[in-house]
Amino acid sequence: MTASRILVVLTDGDPTLARYLDELRRDGWRVLATVRKHEVKSLLSRHEGAIFLLRSSVLPPSKENEALGSCTVEGKRPYTVLCRSADCTVEFDGVDCDISEPFDFARLKAVLHQASGDDPVAEATTASLPESIQPQALNQQEDVRIDAASIEDIGALSPAEAAEPIGYAEIRLLRWIRRCTELERDKDSLRAAAIRALVSLTASCEGRLFLASEGKAPRLGDCMGVARDAIDLPRVIRYAAEAFEDKTPRLVMGIPRDGTVGGRTSYLIVPIRHVDSVAAVAVLSGRDAQVPYGMVDLEVADHLGRQLGENFANAERQVELEQWALVDSRTGLYSQKFYETNFAKSFYNAKRHGESLSLMLIDLDFFKQVNESLGYEGGNQVLKTVAQLLFVSFRTGDLVCRWGGDEFVVILPKSGKSPDEGHTVAERIRSSVASLRIDVKANGRIETVSPSVSIGYATFPTHARDQVGLFAAANAALTRAKKVKNTVCLAEPVQDIAPSAAPRRLGHST
Repeated sequence: MTASRILVVLTDGDPTLARYLDELRRDGWRVLATVRKHEVKSLLSRHEGAIFLLRSSVLPPSKENEALGSCTVEGKRPYTVLCRSADCTVEFDGVDCDISEPFDFARLKAVLHQASGDDPVAEATTASLPESIQPQALNQQEDVRIDAASIEDIGALSPAEAAEPIGYAEIRLLRWIRRCTELERDKDSLRAAAIRALVSLTASCEGRLFLASEGKAPRLGDCMGVARDAIDLPRVIRYAAEAFEDKTPRLVMGIPRDGTVGGRTSYLIVPIRHVDSVAAVAVLSGRDAQVPYGMVDLEVADHLGRQLGENFANAERQVELEQWALVDSRTGLYSQKFYETNFAKSFYNAKRHGESLSLMLIDLDFFKQVNESLGYEGGNQVLKTVAQLLFVSFRTGDLVCRWGGDEFVVILPKSGKSPDEGHTVAERIRSSVASLRIDVKANGRIETVSPSVSIGYATFPTHARDQVGLFAAANAALTRAKKVKNTVCLAEPVQDIAPSAAPRRLGHST
């Protein structure tokens, strides 16, 4: 027998064993876990009398005994506890205690207490709970909550502990943090990864992510281990709403009013927050009743929740940057970059489904003279007014973009294959712009501007066979319209248009 309460563990990161090790830490054991085989001997040599616990799955096939023997320190073999997987039939030399998986926490704890020379604990699951939430003290309470403020010193390392190699639990945490950071450009994937990370690191069975909903109850987002329509506990929604309000993580132990231990449900409520705002709240549950959530679980979940808050904030900033790049700041219409991205997608969809796709190129007539006579502010007012008219003049699915300067381009899916339909649409736009009267203050007086536009219009497949040809056809039509001003020109039939590279500026032949 030894008198040590130090446990060196060689593991492959099994979540059940990880949960048991956390309970041992709470029970006063110093647990040094690693996934690196070469570190075991170093850990055992620095902690004389430590108990060695390992899983059979981490030993190399056909060389299990050789690998186990390499853990001998100065000719002495540590007290060794083997967690044997169901498919392992090897007879090991030098194993003091052989536990077959699956096993419960009470069995493991009894073995370790016996190995350390301590008196075994009669009820391992009750003893593993913090004193403040022992069932005997909670006969008349339904819920007991432990806020993160009460665990601020949990996890502080002594100088000796700080020098130890990083354990497998920390490795898993860092891997999840890295994964979530990589997903900041995709909000949906980030949310799904966030709930998966929290469920995995706390060994939960169920996870629900609630999103903020202004003026309403929290909105259910991603779930893991539970169907979206399985939210039948009002308390879960209440816990999420409270966390949005006070921004505080908590451990909730649901205790039956008769004070019995079995069958209780515990919850971890984790706000995902950044600075003073909460982007989401995770509610974790479904933990084995014999091994309920503990303070270590709350600390790990809170730590990850804070990191996820940074990830969520970065994702929001990324969305804002992308929107800024895809929207023209001067007119509020979509930008040229947005057009270039979506024109290819729209053409692909039209060709795949056998549908029509039209392209309308619009040029604001005499805009250079307007800028020269009314100045930048006056020209800007005219440009914004015309842009606003264009924005409200098309269907919801049409994409109105500013190409640059005084030029606009409109993508019109499912616009009809008849040239007459296209001419009718373009003529309506031309007439609407021509009817505008814009009062502009310039040079100390009010000037009234009557704008007009020239429009080129082309439709796939009537006027072009491919994407480049469609732009070329519409651009050639705009070139003809600009020579007349305040008019609409349709593209020539497809056989008369030779596909060519898109020009840098609309209305200029190549």
